[in-house]
Amino acid sequence: MLTTQSANRTSHVIGQRPAANLLNAINLAERLGLPLTQFITINFSRTHYTADTVSAAFRSILKPFGRWMRTPKRRAGFSAVQPAYVWVVENHGGCLHVHWLVHVPEKRLAVLAAKLPAWVSRETGGLTSGAIHFEDVDRPHGAGKYICKGIDPRFAPLYRIDFEYQGPVVGKRSGFTENLGPTARKRHVEAGVVAPLNRVYGRPAGRPFALHELH
Repeated sequence: MLTTQSANRTSHVIGQRPAANLLNAINLAERLGLPLTQFITINFSRTHYTADTVSAAFRSILKPFGRWMRTPKRRAGFSAVQPAYVWVVENHGGCLHVHWLVHVPEKRLAVLAAKLPAWVSRETGGLTSGAIHFEDVDRPHGAGKYICKGIDPRFAPLYRIDFEYQGPVVGKRSGFTENLGPTARKRHVEAGVVAPLNRVYGRPAGRPFALHELH
């Protein structure tokens, strides 16, 4: 039987709860004025990183990004911004990569493009051409459905997602910043900032799939 994600195991799909939380995080970011309109892909297959624990490596890369967003140097002229993003690890065809949907103020985008290669290189031991790709997105929710294409196929129809198997991943398969998670949403609902969700989870369509049926 296929396995969903956890911190210390190999998973083959995104579970329903992580997928729902990720999609809801994208919507909350929009309501909070932190739209996730930058789609960054880091292809670890084009770095010198040889371990399969890409999830842990990527979360280490997020640390300097968070510091840079929260505490910009005064001479840079940037305002402090709370990091807001979602991410998914994929291993399609043995190509380990991370899709990172993130809020980046327009005037800070060029600086991030210059800094990110150094952060990735420091964690991976070096990178080659094409390891990092930036793309603007106009519809973050649509991009979110795309990066959730590795969801447990029983739940894909609930979110109108076309399932595509994305390979085995060691460790966390997806994530989001705490300020976009369920606890944060609950606070914003209580404060009247956002409306309650009508539906978060649903019943699976059909039986659990065996791993060999996903390919």
